[in-house]
Amino acid sequence: MQFIYVLPGWEGSAADSRVLRDAISRRNGFVVPRGSYYLVDAGYTNEGIKEAASVIGSEIAKATQLFSKAIGVEAEVSEKRQKIDSEIRKILNLTATEVIKVVCRIAQNHELTDVFFSMNEEGREQLVVAILHGDI
Repeated sequence: MQFIYVLPGWEGSAADSRVLRDAISRRNGFVVPRGSYYLVDAGYTNEGIKEAASVIGSEIAKATQLFSKAIGVEAEVSEKRQKIDSEIRKILNLTATEVIKVVCRIAQNHELTDVFFSMNEEGREQLVVAILHGDI
C-alpha cells in the first residue's frame, strides 16, 4: 500500500466527510491522482465527495464559459479577417505578404475596421496604400 496524502490532527471519531472536506479545501490539499481511486469503507456517507464534486463542477462550468467566450471571440476575429481579405483582393493587385499585412493591421483595430467597411472602393484603396506606406 502506498500513501499519497496524510492529514494528521483529527480524532478517530470525526466524521469521514468532515475530514475529507478539510483535506480537499486545504491549499495543497488531497487530490486523487488520475488513474487512481479513493477507497472508503461501507459506512462512508460520501457527502464529502458529493460536496467536492459540486465545487469542482462549478469551477469546470466557469472555465467552460470563459473558454467558450474566447473561442467565440476568436471565431469572430477570424470571420472579420476573411471579410477584410475578400474586400482587399477585389481592390488591388497586392502580393500575398501585402494582403496579410493589411488584413492584420485593419483587423487589429475595431475603429479601423469600421472605417474600412464604411468606405467606397476608392477610399479602401487609399487606406490600404497608406497602411503599406506606414502612414497609418
